[in-house]
Amino acid sequence: MKRVKCKITYETVMWMTDSEYEDTKEKADTGEVEKEIKKILDFELLAEDGREERSKITEFYFGMDEQW
Repeated sequence: MKRVKCKITYETVMWMTDSEYEDTKEKADTGEVEKEIKKILDFELLAEDGREERSKITEFYFGMDEQW
């Protein structure tokens, strides 16, 4: 049996109003968004197999690249 590491990079572009962006940015800055994503990954990817390992997000970014 081998322990294997898998790194997943996911990038999405979406439209948000100023208030939606500010609310999400505030949650991202406090780490709430990252925790929620980690929880989803752990539940979906690991819990189904009965594994006990936990995922580790090694890179997380939320920010505005352009403004329209």
